[in-house]
Amino acid sequence: MSALSPEARCCAALRPNLFPTIGDFLKIAAAGGVLFADHLPFARHSPVHRVSYPQRGRVVQCTLPVPRTSRSQPIAGVQVRLSRHWQRKLLVGLAHALGWAPFSEECLAQVEAVFRPGHHTLGDLLWANLRWQLNMAGFRQPCWRASQLGIADPLGLARWMEENGFQAFVCLPEEWPYYRKHFSDRFQIRVLDCPSLSWLDGLRVEPNWAAVALLCRWGRMALQKLKPGQ
Repeated sequence: MSALSPEARCCAALRPNLFPTIGDFLKIAAAGGVLFADHLPFARHSPVHRVSYPQRGRVVQCTLPVPRTSRSQPIAGVQVRLSRHWQRKLLVGLAHALGWAPFSEECLAQVEAVFRPGHHTLGDLLWANLRWQLNMAGFRQPCWRASQLGIADPLGLARWMEENGFQAFVCLPEEWPYYRKHFSDRFQIRVLDCPSLSWLDGLRVEPNWAAVALLCRWGRMALQKLKPGQ
């Protein structure tokens, strides 16, 4: 693998049906673009890997979820330094995923404000993002930890939001009809159109069922307080 370009190595690391989560984008973006691929069951809120910022080049170790049904060996200990071009792709995708489009330096500052190296789990990152969305919507009620509410994943969060007077919907592209149908029919969550994922052109990124719950976050789940009588 050492003979491959950084971009090719990144593609190779993502190819075995791996699905980059919003937490991965946060960690990649906040730390400057070094990807660490490792084996991590999806549903576990594992601690964020240790992060260091040596001199001017910032370095992060982050994990990608591997489907539990995959027989491929995890790619452990492989660090991939992304070029500025690929960092930009990930950052622009992150901006769209969080609703911070078009991308700006202010957007990056928001990302870095959410991410605190070495102190947050993936669940904490999701809740920090939710708190940011609620604050932007003018909803100042404190945001509880997921463990206090008994919520294990963003899909559970969507159910909780619905039950507590929020309207939750997920934006998914037309290229994913199976998952659009699953959210709409099985989970009764409203599905809206979103732009094509052309910003990931060049990476074979396909959703898998183990990562579907995170589509609520990665797919820009928009939350708004329901008005009386609505």
